[in-house]
Amino acid sequence: MIKQTDKIIGKLKNNTGGIDYQLIPGVKLGELTEDLPFLPNGIINKGVTGIGATTMEIKSPRHSIIIEPLKVTVKQKAEIHPNIFAYNQENSLSQRNSLQKYLDNQDVEFKKIILVIDRLEDLIFDLGEKVINYFFLFDEIDYMQGSSTYRDKMETGLDLGKALNNFALVSATHIGFSDPELNGLKVYNFSYFLTKLKDVQLYYLTNVPLKKNFKEKATLNRLFSCIVHNLKTTNSKVFVAINNVKLIDELSMALVEYEVIERENISLHISENTLRNKTLKAKFSNLEIENCQLPTRLNFITSAYFNGYDLFEKDLCVIIFSSPNFKTNVITANEIKQIYGRNRESNGNTSFYIFTHDIEESELKDADLLYSTDANWLERGSASVEMQNCIDNHLKKLLDTDSHHKYYSNSILELAQNIPLNLSRRKRNFNKENFVEVFFNNLMKKEVTNEISYLQIDYFKHYYSYLKDMYVFTKSDKIEQLQLKGEKAKIYNPAKYRFKTTLRSVGFKALQTSVDIPLIKYKPEATTHNEQIINAFGEVQNLIKDKTKGKKIGLSPIHKKILEILLKGKLHYTVNSLSNSIKSLDSFDELDGLLEYVQHDNFKKSSLYLVITGLLENNKAYEMDQLEDVGQSALGSCLKKTDLKSKSIKTSSLILIRLVFETSTKHKPNSKGEKLLLITKRKPFPKLVKNKKKKILIL
Repeated sequence: MIKQTDKIIGKLKNNTGGIDYQLIPGVKLGELTEDLPFLPNGIINKGVTGIGATTMEIKSPRHSIIIEPLKVTVKQKAEIHPNIFAYNQENSLSQRNSLQKYLDNQDVEFKKIILVIDRLEDLIFDLGEKVINYFFLFDEIDYMQGSSTYRDKMETGLDLGKALNNFALVSATHIGFSDPELNGLKVYNFSYFLTKLKDVQLYYLTNVPLKKNFKEKATLNRLFSCIVHNLKTTNSKVFVAINNVKLIDELSMALVEYEVIERENISLHISENTLRNKTLKAKFSNLEIENCQLPTRLNFITSAYFNGYDLFEKDLCVIIFSSPNFKTNVITANEIKQIYGRNRESNGNTSFYIFTHDIEESELKDADLLYSTDANWLERGSASVEMQNCIDNHLKKLLDTDSHHKYYSNSILELAQNIPLNLSRRKRNFNKENFVEVFFNNLMKKEVTNEISYLQIDYFKHYYSYLKDMYVFTKSDKIEQLQLKGEKAKIYNPAKYRFKTTLRSVGFKALQTSVDIPLIKYKPEATTHNEQIINAFGEVQNLIKDKTKGKKIGLSPIHKKILEILLKGKLHYTVNSLSNSIKSLDSFDELDGLLEYVQHDNFKKSSLYLVITGLLENNKAYEMDQLEDVGQSALGSCLKKTDLKSKSIKTSSLILIRLVFETSTKHKPNSKGEKLLLITKRKPFPKLVKNKKKKILIL
């Protein structure tokens, strides 16, 4: 052990041949130039976010190619360090010219090129054999291991790094490597001395009799309530991590419908690799992170933004939602550490919440993978390679007999390669002398071998390890009641205890007392629409009694419709009959229909009714398109404001027609399964009772 007093508490050689450093809190790697002038070849396990490993490489006296996981990181680093060349445009002549001008610039002695992994091959094409003069830094390597989008390109990048033998892999949350070559690298570990645990408000639902879907709904309601609470009672920017784009859209729209926040004040920081995601971002503010600042009051992120960029926010509320019900929704302890660490402002994270729940082992289809050893994963990798070789050989024989089998062969290959647990990959064979030729000669490009996809194995090992340690209530677990001397009896749940223990291992302490947040059930936890409507009706009755409560928390669309039915309907119908009618409804469409119906003193005299009965014949079958046309005509005749105009034509048409006719499905004669809707006149909402009109006496 060597001791220093100014920056380094101590350092010790470890069993990989690397060094474990213990630093004085706050010291950056760039301050260790006497002891560590360069980032060494190998694995840089920096231990904490924001320690300055990338900055150290940017300032080091050598040529560097720095590979980042995100475009926003490339942009941020280039803005902070003017001597960096950001290789971030699409492959173009103008970018090549700009790169060449940068390379020719004598004022920049050491060239620093920063890019995302999917641009690496383009850069190699532009630099050619000059690439061997550069040190490769793969930043946030754990993100690359976990990302299916980048994994294939990342493995090719690592193959190049191994061939040139001039590279480092950087991570604040190192998960280890299965690849024997990478596993044999020296590891340099960094940690701060006596780091204080950070507080977190943990909401961990663990109710064994509840099925996983109910647990998720209940947890989401807690999450939604927390977002509303912080938006209404604090001035903090709110930063929410959920690795599910559909769920982010649902939550955002619910917040808008509850009138908690405007769309323009919500930003979605998600991958833009699909048109759907781009369209979704535009649905809200469509703003990006600029100058290390979040653009709006409420900001959602998916895994594309869990790491790799810096924020400087003085008052930030960080919220994480994780659910083991779906693989992509699980957020691991390392990711929790990365998300929290995005904000580099000292004491800038003013509140931190985690919302999650457990899952019973019996509810997992892939439960046997929880107990896999390293040897098990490598055996599966070898089996995957053998399977892929077998498929390749059979398809080659087929193609050799007749080239017309090409489409069939390609389809089978694509299917095989996309099997979720196919742990093989296509590897191009190159070395330090011929890598340029292999990368860009079309014939040599096709010369590949099937090998184990070690990065994919790393991801699965990491995922199932954290799933078991943080979320799964295993078959051997038992809930116990513990009675400590002088304290109240406590319920001990092994799954929740493991979650807390794992959190502590990455620097977080779950608080014993939680913030009291009013619960809003934006996501009904009941099993049927009827139960949801009945529950909402009861809540509306409570809100009517306490008139201030609704203003504090806002109302959901269902609550608003029920309230409107009661307020508008009582002009024509008895309150008791309105209540009974609401509680008898079996669908949300029926709720919309009732809202429309009660606004008329006599629905049969309304333009809606007259148009529908004038265009449709009782006891006759119609195609859906015909009913949609009638629905449009009826809505067009309605001069007053109606919520039905905001719905789709198909939905609003069926709601209207079911106010007049019962519908049933029948097969269309002489067709291949086409269906018609048979309509029969009905009396809707039979529980409704008209108000008694007072008789006027004529003297």
